[in-house]
Amino acid sequence: MLLENTQPSLTKLTSLLYVSPSRYEAISLKFHDHDQRTHMQMHIRFQDIPDPALDDQSKQAFNVAYDNIKKFHEAQKITHAEVEPMPGVKCWRISRPIGAAGLYVPGGSAVLPSTALMLGVPAAVAGCQTIVLATPPRPDGSITPEVLYCAKLAGVTHILKAGGAQAVSALAWGTESCPKVTCLILR
Repeated sequence: MLLENTQPSLTKLTSLLYVSPSRYEAISLKFHDHDQRTHMQMHIRFQDIPDPALDDQSKQAFNVAYDNIKKFHEAQKITHAEVEPMPGVKCWRISRPIGAAGLYVPGGSAVLPSTALMLGVPAAVAGCQTIVLATPPRPDGSITPEVLYCAKLAGVTHILKAGGAQAVSALAWGTESCPKVTCLILR
Protein backbone atom coordinates (compact mmCIF):
# COMPACT_ATOMS: atom_id res chain seq x y z
CA MET A 1 0.00 0.00 0.00
CA LEU A 2 2.75 2.47 0.91
CA LEU A 3 4.59 1.90 -2.38
CA GLU A 4 1.40 2.49 -4.37
CA ASN A 5 0.87 5.84 -2.63
CA THR A 6 4.43 7.01 -3.21
CA GLN A 7 4.67 5.92 -6.86
CA PRO A 8 3.42 9.22 -8.40
CA SER A 9 5.95 11.16 -6.31
CA LEU A 10 8.77 8.85 -7.38
CA THR A 11 7.72 9.24 -11.02
CA LYS A 12 7.76 13.02 -10.75
CA LEU A 13 11.12 12.95 -8.98
CA THR A 14 12.50 10.71 -11.74
CA SER A 15 11.29 13.16 -14.39
CA LEU A 16 12.93 16.03 -12.50
CA LEU A 17 16.25 14.20 -12.33
CA TYR A 18 15.94 13.05 -15.94
CA VAL A 19 16.10 16.60 -17.27
CA SER A 20 19.76 17.54 -17.16
CA PRO A 21 21.26 15.52 -20.08
CA SER A 22 19.24 17.02 -22.93
CA ARG A 23 17.04 19.50 -21.11
CA TYR A 24 14.20 20.49 -23.44
CA GLU A 25 13.83 17.09 -25.08
CA ALA A 26 13.72 15.32 -21.73
CA ILE A 27 11.22 17.78 -20.27
CA SER A 28 8.99 17.56 -23.34
CA LEU A 29 9.12 13.78 -23.34
CA LYS A 30 8.20 13.50 -19.68
CA PHE A 31 5.54 16.20 -19.99
CA HIS A 32 3.95 14.27 -22.85
CA ASP A 33 4.21 10.98 -20.93
CA HIS A 34 2.45 12.36 -17.84
CA ASP A 35 -0.22 14.55 -19.40
CA GLN A 36 -0.86 12.78 -22.73
CA ARG A 37 -0.47 16.07 -24.56
CA THR A 38 2.38 18.40 -25.33
CA HIS A 39 1.82 22.09 -24.64
CA MET A 40 5.37 22.97 -23.60
CA GLN A 41 5.41 26.42 -25.11
CA MET A 42 7.08 29.64 -24.09
CA HIS A 43 5.79 33.02 -25.13
CA ILE A 44 8.99 35.03 -25.28
CA ARG A 45 7.20 38.37 -25.52
CA PHE A 46 4.42 38.25 -22.96
CA GLN A 47 2.87 41.44 -24.36
CA ASP A 48 2.06 39.54 -27.59
CA ILE A 49 -0.48 37.39 -25.76
CA PRO A 50 -3.96 38.87 -26.30
CA ASP A 51 -5.75 40.29 -23.29
CA PRO A 52 -7.99 37.67 -21.72
CA ALA A 53 -11.73 38.16 -21.80
CA LEU A 54 -12.90 38.78 -18.24
CA ASP A 55 -15.97 40.52 -16.88
CA ASP A 56 -15.49 44.04 -15.52
CA GLN A 57 -16.21 43.00 -11.93
CA SER A 58 -13.39 40.42 -11.96
CA LYS A 59 -10.98 42.89 -13.55
CA GLN A 60 -11.84 45.50 -10.93
CA ALA A 61 -11.29 43.00 -8.09
CA PHE A 62 -7.90 41.95 -9.50
CA ASN A 63 -6.90 45.60 -10.03
CA VAL A 64 -7.71 46.44 -6.40
CA ALA A 65 -5.73 43.42 -5.20
CA TYR A 66 -2.80 44.41 -7.44
CA ASP A 67 -2.79 47.98 -6.09
CA ASN A 68 -2.86 46.76 -2.47
CA ILE A 69 -0.10 44.18 -2.97
CA LYS A 70 2.09 46.67 -4.85
CA LYS A 71 1.61 49.37 -2.19
CA PHE A 72 2.55 46.89 0.56
CA HIS A 73 5.72 45.70 -1.17
CA GLU A 74 6.84 49.18 -2.23
CA ALA A 75 6.66 50.18 1.43
CA GLN A 76 9.17 47.40 2.21
CA LYS A 77 11.83 48.76 -0.11
CA ILE A 78 14.98 49.40 1.83
CA THR A 79 16.40 52.87 1.66
CA HIS A 80 20.12 53.26 1.96
CA ALA A 81 20.91 53.37 5.67
CA GLU A 82 24.48 53.76 6.82
CA VAL A 83 25.47 53.05 10.40
CA GLU A 84 28.78 53.88 12.12
CA PRO A 85 28.82 51.55 15.14
CA MET A 86 32.23 52.89 16.18
CA PRO A 87 34.49 55.63 14.82
CA GLY A 88 35.89 54.69 11.42
CA VAL A 89 33.70 51.59 10.95
CA LYS A 90 30.84 52.10 8.54
CA CYS A 91 28.20 49.47 7.84
CA TRP A 92 25.36 49.50 5.35
CA ARG A 93 22.97 47.20 3.62
CA ILE A 94 22.57 47.05 -0.14
CA SER A 95 19.57 45.49 -1.85
CA ARG A 96 19.96 44.15 -5.38
CA PRO A 97 17.23 42.48 -7.41
CA ILE A 98 17.50 38.91 -8.56
CA GLY A 99 18.08 38.80 -12.33
CA ALA A 100 15.51 36.12 -13.14
CA ALA A 101 12.68 34.87 -10.94
CA GLY A 102 10.60 31.77 -11.67
CA LEU A 103 7.05 31.68 -10.34
CA TYR A 104 4.88 28.58 -10.17
CA VAL A 105 1.12 29.12 -10.22
CA PRO A 106 -0.95 25.97 -9.69
CA GLY A 107 -3.65 25.07 -12.18
CA GLY A 108 -5.97 22.17 -12.75
CA SER A 109 -8.69 21.71 -10.14
CA ALA A 110 -7.50 24.63 -7.99
CA VAL A 111 -6.77 27.65 -10.16
CA LEU A 112 -5.23 30.40 -8.04
CA PRO A 113 -4.92 33.70 -9.94
CA SER A 114 -4.10 35.51 -6.69
CA THR A 115 -0.86 33.50 -6.59
CA ALA A 116 0.25 35.20 -9.81
CA LEU A 117 -0.22 38.55 -8.05
CA MET A 118 1.26 37.50 -4.70
CA LEU A 119 4.42 36.14 -6.37
CA GLY A 120 4.72 38.41 -9.41
CA VAL A 121 4.19 41.83 -7.87
CA PRO A 122 7.01 41.53 -5.29
CA ALA A 123 9.37 40.30 -8.03
CA ALA A 124 8.50 43.28 -10.22
CA VAL A 125 8.74 45.77 -7.34
CA ALA A 126 12.14 44.32 -6.42
CA GLY A 127 13.34 45.05 -9.95
CA CYS A 128 13.67 41.57 -11.46
CA GLN A 129 14.36 41.94 -15.19
CA THR A 130 13.03 38.49 -16.11
CA ILE A 131 9.93 37.05 -14.46
CA VAL A 132 8.89 33.63 -15.77
CA LEU A 133 5.51 32.26 -14.71
CA ALA A 134 4.86 28.54 -15.12
CA THR A 135 1.31 27.24 -14.93
CA PRO A 136 -0.36 24.11 -16.27
CA PRO A 137 -2.42 24.68 -19.41
CA ARG A 138 -6.07 23.75 -19.70
CA PRO A 139 -6.94 20.72 -21.86
CA ASP A 140 -7.20 22.96 -24.96
CA GLY A 141 -3.66 24.28 -24.34
CA SER A 142 -4.72 27.74 -23.18
CA ILE A 143 -3.94 29.46 -19.88
CA THR A 144 -6.78 30.23 -17.48
CA PRO A 145 -7.87 33.82 -18.28
CA GLU A 146 -7.80 34.93 -14.64
CA VAL A 147 -4.18 33.73 -14.20
CA LEU A 148 -3.20 35.37 -17.48
CA TYR A 149 -4.81 38.69 -16.49
CA CYS A 150 -3.07 38.71 -13.09
CA ALA A 151 0.27 37.75 -14.66
CA LYS A 152 0.02 40.69 -17.06
CA LEU A 153 -0.86 43.04 -14.19
CA ALA A 154 2.06 41.77 -12.13
CA GLY A 155 4.64 42.40 -14.85
CA VAL A 156 5.45 38.81 -15.83
CA THR A 157 7.79 38.79 -18.84
CA HIS A 158 7.57 35.12 -19.92
CA ILE A 159 4.98 32.40 -19.49
CA LEU A 160 5.57 28.66 -19.61
CA LYS A 161 2.61 26.39 -20.29
CA ALA A 162 3.71 23.51 -18.10
CA GLY A 163 3.02 22.19 -14.65
CA GLY A 164 4.51 19.97 -12.02
CA ALA A 165 8.07 18.69 -12.00
CA GLN A 166 8.43 19.46 -15.70
CA ALA A 167 7.82 23.16 -15.14
CA VAL A 168 10.11 23.33 -12.12
CA SER A 169 12.83 21.53 -14.12
CA ALA A 170 12.47 23.89 -17.07
CA LEU A 171 12.76 26.91 -14.77
CA ALA A 172 15.70 25.51 -12.81
CA TRP A 173 17.75 24.27 -15.77
CA GLY A 174 16.49 26.47 -18.58
CA THR A 175 15.59 25.17 -22.04
CA GLU A 176 15.73 26.40 -25.63
CA SER A 177 12.64 28.50 -25.03
CA CYS A 178 12.60 28.98 -21.24
CA PRO A 179 15.18 31.14 -19.50
CA LYS A 180 16.99 29.63 -16.54
CA VAL A 181 15.95 31.43 -13.36
CA THR A 182 18.01 32.38 -10.34
CA CYS A 183 15.22 31.86 -7.83
CA LEU A 184 12.12 29.64 -7.83
CA ILE A 185 9.08 30.84 -5.91
CA LEU A 186 6.29 28.33 -5.33
CA ARG A 187 3.18 28.45 -3.18
